[in-house]
Amino acid sequence: MYGRLWFALSLGAVGISSTAIASANVQECLDASESGQRARATGNFREAQEYFLFCRTDKCPALVQRDCAQWYGEVALEFPSVVFGARGKAGLDLFDVTVMVDEAPLLERLDGRAVAVNPGPHTFTFATKGASSVVVRVLVKQGEKARPISVIFDDSDLGARPTSATHPPDSLTRRAVSTSPEGSESAQSTGHTALPWVVAGVGLAAVATGLALVLTAPTRPEGCDETRKVCAAIPGESAADLAKRQADAGTSDAQPTLGIVVGAIGVGALTGGLLWHFLEPSSPTRASTQRTSLHLTPWWAGPGKAGATLDTSF
Repeated sequence: MYGRLWFALSLGAVGISSTAIASANVQECLDASESGQRARATGNFREAQEYFLFCRTDKCPALVQRDCAQWYGEVALEFPSVVFGARGKAGLDLFDVTVMVDEAPLLERLDGRAVAVNPGPHTFTFATKGASSVVVRVLVKQGEKARPISVIFDDSDLGARPTSATHPPDSLTRRAVSTSPEGSESAQSTGHTALPWVVAGVGLAAVATGLALVLTAPTRPEGCDETRKVCAAIPGESAADLAKRQADAGTSDAQPTLGIVVGAIGVGALTGGLLWHFLEPSSPTRASTQRTSLHLTPWWAGPGKAGATLDTSF
């Protein structure tokens, strides 16, 4: 009798223990899925993948497994990666180069393979024996794959003061090269640019356009009063013909005004372009990336009214 009682109590204890373990596993799976989503939302894709990798295993409920597997695949597509490269002064590739990201070790040796990094701004520090460290600052974009980041070690930097991850020496900064698809070094202009002549050419074209508008303006139709802007009806004239004469009268009054406005703007642009050319400094301090634009937009407001808009930026 006592043996049966002990056996029943043992079975009950095992059942209670199994239920507790199952509940603990389910809670761990739920916690991992929630933590993974929070990490993903903050851009910490590496940590998010670790959580989703845990909760997509068969130890978790099927519904949690399915969601975590889906999120794991989405993070894998969004997780950016970079490929590091380094060369010596002679232009030969270097392999014994260590790379740190934000002062944390990342690579002990370059092997040409892509490395996944979280999106956002990062400071990469390259170091090799016999040369000073090279530091580059890069903005890694979400979903960007195998972005090349390459640096050059200059032997003349031997013995230079230690570099800082946030404030590298100017000599090292000049040697750092990031070969991103979007970026390139800005060139410097060594003489007059062609932009002043573009402005002058637009002005000359505007002057010609204004002159043509004045010379080709139609005469005012018969029976139309210039002061009142009204055309008197001619006996036997239809309403359509009267409306056409009214419109022709508006054109004859407005077109010369428009031509004068366009011509005046053209004179201003022509004069400004010539002054710009002769006053423009030709020193190499002017960056070729400077952009200048000029937009001339004539508009027609209605009978007897006309104007134009000139927008320019330097």
